[in-house]
Order: sequence, then structure tokens, then C-alpha cells
Amino acid sequence: MELSNKNLTTQQHLQRELKETASALQKVDAKAKTSSRTFKRSDFRQLARYADRASGGWGRLSQRLGALVAVSVGLYTVKRAIQGLLGTGDQFERLRVQLNAVMGSVAEGERAIQWIKQFTRETPYQLEQVAEAFVRLKAFGLDPMDGSMQAMVDQASKLGGGMERLNGISLAVGQAWAKEKLQGEEILQLVERGVPVWELLEKATGKNVQELQKLSTAGKLGRDTIALLIEEIGKSSAGAAAENMSLLSGYVSNLKDSWQNFLDEVAQSGTLSYAKDQLKSLSDQISIMSEDGRLCRLAQSISDAFVQIGEAIKANFTGLTFEGVVASIQSASQRIASTLARCRFIARGILW
Repeated sequence: MELSNKNLTTQQHLQRELKETASALQKVDAKAKTSSRTFKRSDFRQLARYADRASGGWGRLSQRLGALVAVSVGLYTVKRAIQGLLGTGDQFERLRVQLNAVMGSVAEGERAIQWIKQFTRETPYQLEQVAEAFVRLKAFGLDPMDGSMQAMVDQASKLGGGMERLNGISLAVGQAWAKEKLQGEEILQLVERGVPVWELLEKATGKNVQELQKLSTAGKLGRDTIALLIEEIGKSSAGAAAENMSLLSGYVSNLKDSWQNFLDEVAQSGTLSYAKDQLKSLSDQISIMSEDGRLCRLAQSISDAFVQIGEAIKANFTGLTFEGVVASIQSASQRIASTLARCRFIARGILW
């Protein structure tokens, strides 16, 4: 009997707990429905619609910005291409003017530039570098096309010093040639750049180093000896530049030269002349406007427009103070805080 009473008591306790649990679930369900209606009555639906509209607006804006970026990149690429074309054409034109002056005539200048183009294809140097060395040697009185420049380029390529070494060698040899004697200063410059001057002169002249040094000190190593030195430099390094052209850097250099030559052909086919004509026309028009006063009036109108824009901006900010900005920020913060408080209240209602 005692056991039965205990079982009855346990059963009654379980029934009571089940009823309390069911009642709690009903309350939660009722609060959930109430909260749902509250959400529907609140501004969140409108807020959601605004968010959808904003999202769509941002999407359209992103598409338009993407298109604008694509167009800008395309225009920038075209601009760079035109600048490269006209820049290369102008570079070759300046080189032609320079070579015409150095060579003494337009015909000789054209022959020189064609020689430089061909020479550049067979060396690891760029066209402007070869042209620079060519003009330097010619200015010193040497003929770059008689093999002297080839000898120096081969020597520089053999030693791997690049354009800096070539400049040093051509400068030292050119100075000696201009002075008509090979002496200590130029010999030292060549030795510092890896040219074994005394050894090469021994082979070229058949004299020993002591004899050559005495002749150099006395200023008796003249142009004939310098010519022998150049010839011996060429023999000792023959083919070095051509061997460098089989390297990756050589192919890249050749490709750059071919591209420059192509751009020059395009520029010389009328593009450069058209650009120059347009610039001359613009310059002439500006001169005319300056003479008849239109340029002055245009400048004044631009200045007036600038002042008007400044005044309009100034008017829009009139009355705006730091305190007002702070008050606006505080007001917006309070509205946000109020909205968040409503969210917490509704969420608390659902949970409890």
C-alpha cells in the first residue's frame, strides 16, 4: 500500500509538470505570435523595402562604375599607344636631324640611320644607345661604320659591362683620337674598363711594354697606333655581341628594336606629319586669339566661372557650424539607439 501511494504521488507530480510545460509552451507560442504581429506593424517591413531598393541601386551603380572603369582603361591604353607611336616618331626625327648635322648632309644622315638600325639588330643594345655611341665617336672624328664601333661593342659585350662600359671605352678612345695621341689618362680609363691596352699594343706593334710606355709619355703614340689598338680590340673580342644575341636578353632587345622600327615606319607614313600639322594649327589659332583679344576674354570668363563656383560652394556652407554638425550626429545616434532598443525589446519578448 505504501508503494502504491508513492507511485500515485510520483504520477501526480509528473502530470503537474507536464501541464506546467504545456502551459509554458502555449505562452511562448502566444508571445511569438504577438511579436510577429508587432514586427509586421513596425517599420521593419518598410525598412526591408528600402534596403532592397538600396541594394538594387548599389548594384546598378556598381555596373555603371565597372563599365566606366573598363572604358577608362580602354581610353588610357589607346592614349598610351598614341603617345608611344608619336614619341618614337619624334625620337627618330630628332635623331635624323642630329645625324644630318653630324654627317654633313641629309643623304649621309639617312645612310647613317639605316646603318644604326641594322647594327642594332645584331647587338644587345637598344637603338638609342647605339645612336648615342655613334654620334659620340663621329663627333670625336672617328668613323663608326669602318669597324671601330663594332670592335668597341664586341669588347663591352665580352666584358659584360653593358652601356656604361661601352660609353667608357668609346669616350676614352674618342678622346685619344681627338688629341691625336694615346697617353696615360686615356690608357688608364681603358684599363679600368677591362681593356688590356699594353698587351694589345704589344701584339699590334711588335714593341714591348717599356718601349710603348716611353712612346706614350713622349706623346708619340699617334692615330696610327690608336687605329692598330682599335683593330686589335676587335680581333680579341670578335663575335661577342652576336653571341649575346642568342641569349634571352638578346631576343628581348631585338624585339624592342623591331617594335621601335615598326612604330617609326607608322609615324613616318603620315601619322607624325598629321599630329604636327594639328599642333601647328592649334598654335596658330591661339596666336590669332591672343592678337584679337579673344584669348584674354576666354581667360576672364574661365576666371569668373571659377569665382562663381567658389561662391556657390561657400553659400552652401554658410551657417554650418561645428556644433551643428555634432548635434546632427548625436540626433542620428539617438535614433539608431532607439531602433536597437526596440529590437532588443521584441527579441526579449520572444525568448521570455
